[in-house]
Amino acid sequence: MTAIAGALKNVYDKEYQVQQNLKHRAIDEIAKSLTKYNAGGNGFYGAIKDYGNETVGAINEEEQFRTIDAEHYLQYKVSTKVLVAPIQFSGLASAAADSDDEAFCNAVIDALDSAKERLLADENRQFFGYGQGTLGQPGAALASNLTSFTVQSAQYFRANQVVDFYTSFGGAAIVTGLRVSDVDRVNSVVYLSTSLTISIQSSNNVIVKQNILASSPPADGKEMMGLRGIVDDGTDLTTFQNITCNTSNFIWRGRRISVSVNLTSDLLQRLIDDVRIYSGEEPDTLIMHPLQRRKYLDLVVPQKRYQDGKMDTGFTKLEFNGTELWLDKDCQTDTVYAVNKKYLRKFEVKPLSMGQQDGSDQFLRLSNFDQFQAYWKHYANFGTSRRNAHGKIVGLTTPSGIA
Repeated sequence: MTAIAGALKNVYDKEYQVQQNLKHRAIDEIAKSLTKYNAGGNGFYGAIKDYGNETVGAINEEEQFRTIDAEHYLQYKVSTKVLVAPIQFSGLASAAADSDDEAFCNAVIDALDSAKERLLADENRQFFGYGQGTLGQPGAALASNLTSFTVQSAQYFRANQVVDFYTSFGGAAIVTGLRVSDVDRVNSVVYLSTSLTISIQSSNNVIVKQNILASSPPADGKEMMGLRGIVDDGTDLTTFQNITCNTSNFIWRGRRISVSVNLTSDLLQRLIDDVRIYSGEEPDTLIMHPLQRRKYLDLVVPQKRYQDGKMDTGFTKLEFNGTELWLDKDCQTDTVYAVNKKYLRKFEVKPLSMGQQDGSDQFLRLSNFDQFQAYWKHYANFGTSRRNAHGKIVGLTTPSGIA
């Protein structure tokens, strides 16, 4: 935006065609059914009951009661995450547009709208993660002079991102502050504006958004908690919402089915049945990546009846055995989630809004600079009060195609 003055000489259209896919279906769909909770400065505290008084049962006519137990409660905590989307322009850019206010306003409004959409798109990515800012991993060890390299998946990379390389989550930084100049989604190649400068030794190293793992991030990460962490059995997160779940509190786990096969109707039904038996709750939504839809259609198309004589194999709305099924580009390509939206909650201190304080102007001048900033902010996090009401299948064979 600091270069907006030059752009105004040529750009007068009211619309700027976005080339990147910034769709955010999960945020749009899930938010409609979520209850909003106001949290304090330290977060939102709630309670679960993991076991209780099991002295119930049969006795002889004059037999003494068993030792009476008590209901047992555990406290969970959902921390508030801070999400922002800033823009900036200079005083010179504003002055240069004095003769064409409309063009300047169009550009600034587009920048604000785009920042909002990019923040929502990033929150959508976070909704499928677990707070750590994962973008991907290198396809192999990388030499220090490379300016492009193959990644295991280009799903979460976008041009103009700034990224850091780490040995692992919780590990050491290898190289930081590298800007992505372009992304070849078809061939899973990421291009950088400069060379790596330092060799990357292993495909197990991770690529994350800039500063996500820096400055002592909280245990549950800087980003919002997402389905990968919410629907887990201790494999990815040994502690969830401040309750340990890897060696105790087995009821505080989502159902996780790990496989290495194609998606089948038996697996989907098993997932739904396991969650129902485990928690007593029926999942009401299945979520998968569009790539997995092709495997799902392989299951259901042969069963479709053509009573009207039309060979129409299209589907406008998907469901499995009465359970709604929808697609999201940010869902992991090898995963299907089964969730009960009643127990997915948005813990929100402040909804998405423009940043300002005490009625101050939304366009704030930087101290000692002839530059102005505006930003969107959102103070929120996702969580659940009933983790075992959700489940997932992981490790599914991923069909070919763009992720």
